[in-house]
Amino acid sequence: RPQQTLSIFYTESDYDPQSRRWVGRVQKLDRDQPEHPHLVLDGVSPTGLALDPRHGRLFVTDPKAPSIMSCELDGSDSRPLVKGLFGKKLNDGPWGVTIAPSLNSVIWTSTGHPAVRRADLDGKNVQILARGDPHAWSATGPFGVAVCLRPGCASAKLNRPMLPHENLSEHGLGRVYWTSWGRIQCCEISTGQVSTVVSGLVDPVSLVLDMNNRRIFWTDAKTGKVQCSGLDGSRVCDVATGLASPWGIALGPTHIFWTDRERGVVQSCCLRTGLVRDVISGLREPRGLALLNGPSVSRQLRTESGSPLSAAKQTSSAMKPRTGITSRTNLQVGVKVGGTDIERPRRRSEDLRDNSEQEDTQAKRKPPSMQDIMFRSASALERLQAENRIQP
Repeated sequence: RPQQTLSIFYTESDYDPQSRRWVGRVQKLDRDQPEHPHLVLDGVSPTGLALDPRHGRLFVTDPKAPSIMSCELDGSDSRPLVKGLFGKKLNDGPWGVTIAPSLNSVIWTSTGHPAVRRADLDGKNVQILARGDPHAWSATGPFGVAVCLRPGCASAKLNRPMLPHENLSEHGLGRVYWTSWGRIQCCEISTGQVSTVVSGLVDPVSLVLDMNNRRIFWTDAKTGKVQCSGLDGSRVCDVATGLASPWGIALGPTHIFWTDRERGVVQSCCLRTGLVRDVISGLREPRGLALLNGPSVSRQLRTESGSPLSAAKQTSSAMKPRTGITSRTNLQVGVKVGGTDIERPRRRSEDLRDNSEQEDTQAKRKPPSMQDIMFRSASALERLQAENRIQP
């Protein structure tokens, strides 16, 4: 069944001169309500985001708090993952974070040292997953982190809880990747051996793995690029160039998304056409990014009683937002009534087209919304799958 991006989670942070402290938050933008972001979680300076779709929870790293917070996708049931683990020394806070639901593990990096740690999803059984590269020159430690299970281990689980003296590397389930100064490295979990995957970079920040196509995507804030390569580091190429300061990155079914701290936007690139667009604008220091992906639904569904039920209602009922704020992404177009120019909200339905071949023409005429991008991508996938089914 075709997949689509249902929600975008992103972080914002800003310094408040009156209180003389950093103020941050995590926000969510749903596909069926593209003009109304919803507040999910407050923080000091939330930086890393990771989403666990299997259990419906969001994990947030905040190096200035310092803490790792876990909450439901609507922000409820918020609690610290591990108490008393951070803040024991200067610049000792969580940085990047990722989830391995099949291993019941949350994995994170910390500022100031190269080790990569893991814990159970409930915060118990904290262990060092990889000691990293002690010779890597980095004042902040690794940031982006991602885990790659070996083929056939996608649903692997330990048949018993790990004992305190055991290490996850003894079970040999795959590799963990991270970004370091000027390179991307990985560690074989079974042996703990660290190797360099991609070198010659400037300042790679976040990374994400595309396991279906065996690729790595990462952002480079200093060069203003989003790049990709094979899992073995081969075939390095540019995805997007000329960016201001790309930071967080997340992979959707049809698009790759990233945040740009300097411009205050979330951007996307269509994996089929390579078209780069602004999805959300007007943000304050956006860093972390996470996506909720799920099966695409038709515009009109049927309930058990046979009455029509909109796809928007189906999606929003699963994750009801806790609070709302005034949108900064509402696009408007001008119309003329009685010789006077006025502004009215643009109706999203006017821009939607079932035929995805009109995508390039639409892009030249006016910038589309996030809903336009997602809907056209879902339509394209449905059409391609239908064509494959009727081929002899």
